[in-house]
Amino acid sequence: MVRKIPCQYCKIRRRKCERNNESEPCLRCIKNKRKCVPQGHILISHSSSDEEEEIDEKQYMELCQQVDKLQLGIKELEINLNKQKAANAAVKQEPTWDLHFKNGQLMLGTKINDFQELALYRRSFLRYLSPFGHTFQTSALIFEPASPGLLKRIICVMGKLNGLKNGRKKSIYENSLVTKCLRPDIYLDRLINIYFHCFNNVVPLVHEVTFRRRYESLKNKLDDPVTLAICATACVFICPHSDFDSHEKRFFGEYFYNRCMDKLINMFDEPEYYLESLIVANILQCFIFVTLRLSESKKWATIAVVLASNLKQIYPDYREGNKQQNYATRVLYSTLHRNCIFAHIVLCLIELCVDHRIDNFETFVELLDILPDEPPFTQGMVELANYIQKLESHPVMKSIFKKSRYAFFGETTEWTIEDVISFESVVIDWWKKLPEYFKLAPSRVLVRSIDALVSVMSLKESTVTLKTKIKIKEYMDEFSNSISPEHHISSKTSPLSSVSWANPEFTLPSQDLYELYPLPAEALIFDVVQTSVTDITNV
Repeated sequence: MVRKIPCQYCKIRRRKCERNNESEPCLRCIKNKRKCVPQGHILISHSSSDEEEEIDEKQYMELCQQVDKLQLGIKELEINLNKQKAANAAVKQEPTWDLHFKNGQLMLGTKINDFQELALYRRSFLRYLSPFGHTFQTSALIFEPASPGLLKRIICVMGKLNGLKNGRKKSIYENSLVTKCLRPDIYLDRLINIYFHCFNNVVPLVHEVTFRRRYESLKNKLDDPVTLAICATACVFICPHSDFDSHEKRFFGEYFYNRCMDKLINMFDEPEYYLESLIVANILQCFIFVTLRLSESKKWATIAVVLASNLKQIYPDYREGNKQQNYATRVLYSTLHRNCIFAHIVLCLIELCVDHRIDNFETFVELLDILPDEPPFTQGMVELANYIQKLESHPVMKSIFKKSRYAFFGETTEWTIEDVISFESVVIDWWKKLPEYFKLAPSRVLVRSIDALVSVMSLKESTVTLKTKIKIKEYMDEFSNSISPEHHISSKTSPLSSVSWANPEFTLPSQDLYELYPLPAEALIFDVVQTSVTDITNV
């Protein structure tokens, strides 16, 4: 069959090509004053007609896709233009500030009507009067850690150890003949004194006066869970008052721990023992960490948080202990409040170490009650904790701490000079309100960040390196003296000497790296510190 082929112009636009004969131009080309290029007469069969229709259909689909892309591009352009218009409108709406000098001081002559204008003035002041030029613009300084820090290494190793231990092996220190031959109960008073003198003074989980009154009334002191928990922790706590060597610490610690755990398992789910179970679980965290029972630590920290949640419902006004007329109730509320906060902090730290969860930290703004019959040192620690809570709850500090945690784990973080200046301003204001007896140095010694940076930059690199290495060696010697010799690991035999810290997927050479040491956590910390110091001094 013979079909009249349209000219090129009509074919591309899929329009009807009207002309009297093939030798004349079509009416559309004449109208548009275009040169009509005919395609000529060809003979097309039915099959070739189908092929041409397929080709035309393909071209049509391609054109439709191009149209869709153009429409999307137009929409994006429209959105960007609207944003730009809104930004320009916001800039035009910003108030203007009249500044003048008076008596050598820069004064603001414009009235500020509300908090929003105050915030705008603050941003404008930093942006336009800064000696740092364009530093205060929206672009941030990006920091990428070159190598993991000391605590990051400890956390990485703990995470790897926790991943290796699917089932915990029974320790050689459990069910030992030592505790069967020697009577552990003869050490109770000594261990309790160590706990309250060295541990509870810093982390006051137990009210000493109430405990000692109750302790004296006990018929069988080895059946009391709180007493057993205190003794287990006092055994392994690094303290100069302990008469035990490292092996004896572990032998007696395991005895008190296992006996206490039997009691705790049978009572923690009974409502009348919620508070006692919470206190016991919190106290045992020290022993559990020293023996590197990481799975146990996470399990009991989670249970402690659940117990704390239940107790908060039973005692909804537990934060207001200082308002109670009955002193026993005040002691109860104070003890509950401290243990609730401690349980949450421990769980956050464990999840940070084991699961590398960075964003689960909760900032508490719950001022603790200071009990009048507590030791002066304990009262000072509680008061200091209240001041630290006030500092941590500031919005600037929350942002700084969050970025610091990401940097701590080797993540790339963005900082601005405004972050540094805001941080410095908040800390200085907090420092000025701090009582003098808490300050390690007088207020006038407080050095601004910019002054400290200028001082560091003025030093020669070789001088800094030499002095730093000397100081690190001094601190390492002092640290080694605080660790028992049984846990000193030679750098040549250290299992971490072959670890590549730059690789986050590094593997540990053995599952039982530190299990044979009396206090595994002590050996782990010494090994990581020594390896890190060796890396630094060899640079």
